[in-house]
Amino acid sequence: MGMMRYFRRRRLSQEIFTPDVPVQWRRMFSYVRPYSGWLAIAVVALVMSSVLGLVFPAVIQQVVDSVIDQRDIALLDQITLLLLVVFLIRSLTSLVETYAVNYAGESVVKDIRVSLYNRLLSFSLGFFADTRVGELISRMSNDVARMQGALTSNLTTLLSQTLTLIGAVTIMFIINWRLSLFILVLVPINVVVSLFFGLGFRRYSERVQERIAEATVVAEEVFQNIREVKSFAREPYEKKRYSNAIMEAFDATVKLLRIRSVFGPFVAFMGFSGLSLVLWFGGREVLDGRLTGGALISFLIYGLTVAANFASLVRLYATFQEALGATKRVFYLLDALPGVQDAPDAIKLQDVQGRISLDDISFAYDEDFEVLRGVALDIAPGEIVALVGPSGAGKSTIFNLIPRFYDVQQGVVRIDGTDVRQIVQENLRQHIGIVPQETLLFGGTIRDNILYGRLEASEDEMIAAAKAANAHDFIMELP
Repeated sequence: MGMMRYFRRRRLSQEIFTPDVPVQWRRMFSYVRPYSGWLAIAVVALVMSSVLGLVFPAVIQQVVDSVIDQRDIALLDQITLLLLVVFLIRSLTSLVETYAVNYAGESVVKDIRVSLYNRLLSFSLGFFADTRVGELISRMSNDVARMQGALTSNLTTLLSQTLTLIGAVTIMFIINWRLSLFILVLVPINVVVSLFFGLGFRRYSERVQERIAEATVVAEEVFQNIREVKSFAREPYEKKRYSNAIMEAFDATVKLLRIRSVFGPFVAFMGFSGLSLVLWFGGREVLDGRLTGGALISFLIYGLTVAANFASLVRLYATFQEALGATKRVFYLLDALPGVQDAPDAIKLQDVQGRISLDDISFAYDEDFEVLRGVALDIAPGEIVALVGPSGAGKSTIFNLIPRFYDVQQGVVRIDGTDVRQIVQENLRQHIGIVPQETLLFGGTIRDNILYGRLEASEDEMIAAAKAANAHDFIMELP
């Protein structure tokens, strides 16, 4: 049966429904809302930083047109002192912005990971039997990290770059509207190209994350079954399997890098082409006396600012597209419904006697493989019953149905005459003791492991349990 369960495991990415992009963004922002105060501080700081950043080119114009032409040393001293003050204030605002954004970002990651972890724990045993654990771990780490950047640091960077872009373009029009048109005529071309490449970024980014998740699955399975791997001397086989999975992830990454490699230089070429035209036309404006040399230099600096900020916005657009792919995978898990859920009117067991009844139950893990059919069993309180049979006959399945790890398709499983589907799952399992065949240890102390089944047990009860398991003596001998 274990082999059947293994081969039926599926890739989560095959089942994901893609919601509308605005819906995805609204849901992502719901995690940012609790930290809106920190983001507000960051926004105020970045607005100040952006405004102060626009001062420098204007100061350069004054230096060229007034200080150099008029040889005014006193004005040069004043301008230098002003720049020092401006840069000091800008550094302080950047410090505040960086801390506020990073604090909010790490808080968002914490909340998403906790929500995702709590959601996964609510899923039934069937979900984990059918799902590759390595892929779940990849979503909790890689995908959530991608979401964090889009929700915090990249979001504030987007606002900062947009403000700087708008401010620089406005000042450029004030300096010389004819020169400004040379740059703005290239904007529609860049926008269309950015939208085209953005689709590729999102598609190939999803493939990269899927391949990385698959490689994580291979490693997780090997480490989880390392004894069997070594027993059958399958190290070479597993090395090749992992290498193939990593190579698939590498190939997908290379395709994504190709798009990035073409996209970045194209945007840079368009930006600097515009600046070349500005220099060509602006030089004639200076020669004709319609523009000062300082104004042209200032305009070129603002033009460089516009080109750099536009290129940054384009990269952010690509990053946001990649984040949407990660968001889709995370929200799929958050939206999935557990296969086994408590009934709205579920009750808690009181004064449990321990009678277990299986009334004509039938069960199948899937439609093509029925494990149990018409099974009836009645076990009185205190009675000892052993189930025997060949592997795959359904012995473990019966034990999984009693604590309601799965729900039967037909019939009823009862505890003291109560249908287990009418009992709160946590309460039901608190009244059932399970001794697994495998040796299982959680990270932590020996005490933590002994008390795992009953956290509120006393010291004496813990020692009694260790003695009953013939473990007390060797535990006491440990350093």
